[in-house]
Amino acid sequence: MQGTKIRLLTGGLLMMATVVMCRQKALQPDPAWQQGTLANGFQWQVLATPQRPSDRIEVRLSVNIGSLSESTQQSGFSHFIPRLALNAKRWPPDHAGPFAMASRVLTRSVLCRPPSSLMTTVCLT
Repeated sequence: MQGTKIRLLTGGLLMMATVVMCRQKALQPDPAWQQGTLANGFQWQVLATPQRPSDRIEVRLSVNIGSLSESTQQSGFSHFIPRLALNAKRWPPDHAGPFAMASRVLTRSVLCRPPSSLMTTVCLT
């Protein structure tokens, strides 16, 4: 019985010490990142890497909208716009032969991945 009380007391003290130690200053943004916002609300971020000038860059379009931010008149647009963007991309052309359909399905499955949260993500190359 007394051993249980000592264990509970020790555990409680360790938990309180952990809470006190975890209270630190908030992280500051890295000054190497440049960021800004355009007049239409589009936010951008760029990381300069002068030590590796031959690195490639990757561009992703992430539109932070969804059906929750639509009005009644706009219902369905957050699903329709990405579908339009992906259907507008016609590669390979329809005259590419018997493997055109399989290639098109494979290309679309690689280019578009499911969104990670309530945001619409359109990936095009």
